[in-house]
Amino acid sequence: MVYLISGKRGAGKSTYAKRLADEYIAKGQQAIIVDGDEVRELWPNDFTDEGRINNLTNIAKICALIEYQGAVAIAACVSPKKEWRQMMRTFWAESRLVYIPGGTLWEGTEYEWPDSEELMYQTRTYPVANLKEAKKSVSLDASTNIHIKSGSNVVS
Repeated sequence: MVYLISGKRGAGKSTYAKRLADEYIAKGQQAIIVDGDEVRELWPNDFTDEGRINNLTNIAKICALIEYQGAVAIAACVSPKKEWRQMMRTFWAESRLVYIPGGTLWEGTEYEWPDSEELMYQTRTYPVANLKEAKKSVSLDASTNIHIKSGSNVVS
């Protein structure tokens, strides 16, 4: 299961993600937060559409591996366009979008509010092609360290 926590900068996405993870952990389930800002630090991308798509794709791939290994993945990121959020969800077997209102955006950025259909729980046959692609670029080892391959560089 993957939760995509979306909203504007400063809306409280990371705070909500932490609380949600704490609830799962209190129930004895493993939950891992994938924060968009932290992923951007590992794979520096600018704030052009191309840079944002690259960052969101990296987040989606990490979450796919977490989900595949049986843990709950919680992605907290701005993801301002519906098309981009839907692209991310193609990597996951089960997902739910949570929109956090409030916050601000960078100049020239518009946020497409999710409609009721987008906010619905989604399930699909496991996206094997996308999982194979995710496994090429991200892997988790037994100690839950994340190893991210970007081109020929490996970041641990």
